Amino acid sequence: MFQMNKVLCLMMILVVTPKVFAMPNITDALEHAKILFEQQAIVDAEQAFLALQETHPNESFYYLGRVKLASNQFDEAEEYLEKALRLEPNSADEYYWYAKVNAEQIKHASIFSKLSYASNTEDAFLAAIDKDATHIKALQGLFYFYLSAPSIAGGSEAKAVRQIRAIEALSSHAAMKLWIDFYLQTGNDEALITYTNTLLERKTIDETVLFKAGIALQSIKHYDGAFAFFRTLIVIKEAKHYAAGLYQIGRTAVFSEVNVDEGIAALQTYLTLEISTDGPDKNWARLRLSQLYMLQGNTLGAKKLIGKLKSTRISDKDLIKAIRQLRI
Repeated sequence: MFQMNKVLCLMMILVVTPKVFAMPNITDALEHAKILFEQQAIVDAEQAFLALQETHPNESFYYLGRVKLASNQFDEAEEYLEKALRLEPNSADEYYWYAKVNAEQIKHASIFSKLSYASNTEDAFLAAIDKDATHIKALQGLFYFYLSAPSIAGGSEAKAVRQIRAIEALSSHAAMKLWIDFYLQTGNDEALITYTNTLLERKTIDETVLFKAGIALQSIKHYDGAFAFFRTLIVIKEAKHYAAGLYQIGRTAVFSEVNVDEGIAALQTYLTLEISTDGPDKNWARLRLSQLYMLQGNTLGAKKLIGKLKSTRISDKDLIKAIRQLRI
């Protein structure tokens, strides 16, 4: 009797709550696969899309191409995205990622194949923009292609500038970053300084632009300009860029050997903050601080920091090399 009641209870549960035990339908499976991909569960996402190739070939080939690209399997990525593009309809994103794969292939191809991949890259970016004229990533991709490719492969500074102009109508901040890269990569330091000076005059500007401008000016040793941008960042006090601004003030002080006291105060504050994983490691800040102590004449403070660094297990090879090169 007791066993019979258990069976009846189980049957009642199955009748009353069918959704709990129902297998997901194909649409649910597709959405689940996309979620896995967005969550960067690459292995699981690949298996999910492999199982959906027959029912949803276009989406599956597209995402499998992106999975393979994320895994640096460029030949397989190219093959899957070509399959997606052979099926209608084609989206701007499909062309964009096909362009990205071909751009990667250029780096690894033989000299005989580079021109073919370059042509595919340009054509695919243009196709993405033809599908969606507001596709900023495709416009940016085409900009960097024109800027970096030799003229024989389609590179052109004039064409690169046209992409910036197109982006300016969509996002002024995105365009600002491209102007900075344009002047840097073309070696026009004077134009870079002039352009970044105009940015400081703006009332509202994105923190990522401020940071990029500061780093660009630092790279061409225009330290006064770099300091100005990093100081602006720490005044804004947006958490991520506040920390970055503090660190870069210290770093710029090391490179320029000026504003040493300001650099020391900035790095000391940096070391009190909780730093995100994408921020400079605090051991780098300690190294820079020790360098500034030496410039200040505080040999004892520098030796104390270096002693702490040498007793710390560090995996960063560049940092290990920098510590060894210190003359204390």
